[in-house]
Amino acid sequence: MKAFKFRLLLNCEQRKHVAKTPNTVVLGQLAAFGYVGLRDGDRSMMGVSVALAVLLELLALRLLKNVGDST
Repeated sequence: MKAFKFRLLLNCEQRKHVAKTPNTVVLGQLAAFGYVGLRDGDRSMMGVSVALAVLLELLALRLLKNVGDST
């Protein structure tokens, strides 16, 4: 059986645009859940929020992996 491999067939500018979405989500969820965890002293909520932020940032970096410098 062949392994299923998902590939985004996007050009460089489209990849840059798509990579901004996880970054925006990260900032929003950190502002909402990370701050609440920090304010209330709930380390588990803050830890999950930071872990999700790291995962989404890694996703954005993977999307931008093959994007060359457009200068």
